Amino acid sequence: AFKLYPNPAANLLFVESNASDNNAEIEITGVDGRLITRTKLNEGRQVDVSNLSNGIYLVKLVHKENTQIQKLIIRH
Repeated sequence: AFKLYPNPAANLLFVESNASDNNAEIEITGVDGRLITRTKLNEGRQVDVSNLSNGIYLVKLVHKENTQIQKLIIRH
């Protein structure tokens, strides 16, 4: 399982996860399924979301053969 905070987010999104290595990827998509960004989960476990418009997004954590999705709200 993974946890996103803060949610709603404005600038930085932090990801708390059991994924212990740097092979985990974060994908952020719009609710329409359009891929917004894909990045490796860095050691700081943070993702810059300051360029996203206000709205609802889906965050997918992909680690090895495990995929989990959570809803993210962006509010500036």
